Amino acid sequence: MTLRDGRKVAVGGRDLVSGAMLENLVRSAAEEAADREAQTGQGGLTEDDLVAALDRELRSAASLLSSANVRGYVPGLPQDVDPVSVEPLARGAGTAAYARTA
Repeated sequence: MTLRDGRKVAVGGRDLVSGAMLENLVRSAAEEAADREAQTGQGGLTEDDLVAALDRELRSAASLLSSANVRGYVPGLPQDVDPVSVEPLARGAGTAAYARTA
C-alpha cells in the first residue's frame, strides 16, 4: 500500500489469514482432491492441493483490500498516516509464490 507521505508498506499474507480463510482453504483443497479422484482415480489430499488453495485464497483476499479497509489488516500502521492506495505485487503462480519451510 502507498501512504499519503509516499512511503510504501507491504501487507503480508499472514495479515490476511483468518480462521474462516483456513477453513475455506482446507475445504477447497479437499474438493479439488475429490474431483481429481473421481476423474483419475488418484486419491488423497496432496501438498499441491493445499498450495493451490492457499494461492487462490490469498489472491482473493488481496483483491478485496482497499485504502479504506487496509488499516484493519495491518495492526502496526500508525494512526497518523493515511493509506491512499493498495496495489497487488506481481507474484508467481501457484507454488512459485510460496516457499516450504520444515
